[in-house]
Amino acid sequence: MGVTSYDVRIYRTEVYEGKRVTSYRVPWKVGGRRFNKTFRNSTQAKNFKSALRSAASKGEAFYVDAGLPVSMVRETDKLSWYQFAVEYADLKWNSSAATSRRTDAEALTAITMQMFSTKSRMPDEKLLRRVLKLWAFNAKNRAERPMTADEQRALAWAQGHTRDVSALSEIAVVRKVLTGLATKLDGKPRAASVVMHWRKTFNTAMGYAVERRLLVGNPLKEVKWTAPPKTVRSIDRRVVANPVQARSIFNELMTFDNGRRLVAFYGCLYFAGMRPEEAAAINKEHLSIPAEGWGDIHLEGASPFAGKEWTVRHGRSRVHPS
Repeated sequence: MGVTSYDVRIYRTEVYEGKRVTSYRVPWKVGGRRFNKTFRNSTQAKNFKSALRSAASKGEAFYVDAGLPVSMVRETDKLSWYQFAVEYADLKWNSSAATSRRTDAEALTAITMQMFSTKSRMPDEKLLRRVLKLWAFNAKNRAERPMTADEQRALAWAQGHTRDVSALSEIAVVRKVLTGLATKLDGKPRAASVVMHWRKTFNTAMGYAVERRLLVGNPLKEVKWTAPPKTVRSIDRRVVANPVQARSIFNELMTFDNGRRLVAFYGCLYFAGMRPEEAAAINKEHLSIPAEGWGDIHLEGASPFAGKEWTVRHGRSRVHPS
């Protein structure tokens, strides 16, 4: 776990009265480093504080990284990151939309690639990423779709070569994961929006790890890390159709069998600046168009497309163990 210290100071419980709930925060220091843990009721806070005081009065050493006594840390369970990530993906599967399943799988794949204990005899990286995303973290495919021999070998290697979740209690390991999330395969910075979404998934997974007693605290709260800056892209007028060109394209589309639908769809994108998933969700009820002049389109939702491998036809799919 790391360095220990006997320099422990426990402070008075802080009470925060919000509009909806009242929370109780227990602050303390270990080796000069400040920690705090928040509870929803006073009894939980009192019990936790008493456990800290009891350990300190017995002369027990506290871990400086975790802020907890050695005996409390020993109570946590052991589980490999791969097993945990599959469990977490399955937990989220039934309650998530198709697009969320896909993006969570992408995030878990990126994190897993940073959690391997070795690169000895590591399969092809693109193959490894594919089997992690489409089988390890996809409950539907794992239950229904067969794998090739190469895919099976790649997934078996991943199963046996990830560190335990407890390794994330080390700040250096957490920083390695965050750096990996922010970097593409070619070494260039990844889009800030993608990095922040993946970090959010990482943070939620760490909260579940604490709930499962695999970690004593969320390590991301202890790491000072800045996401890459947002990239600003200017529009190149040379590659964007002007209104005359756009109408010419629409006239050509009208010669197609489903031309009216195509013109309506791409017209919403071009003239109204909609996202594809917003335009796909529009019907007559959302239109308010007068005989003359400008009208209104009332957006109420979107219909994003994630792909059939992330969609369940009959409500929910079964989650099979890996």
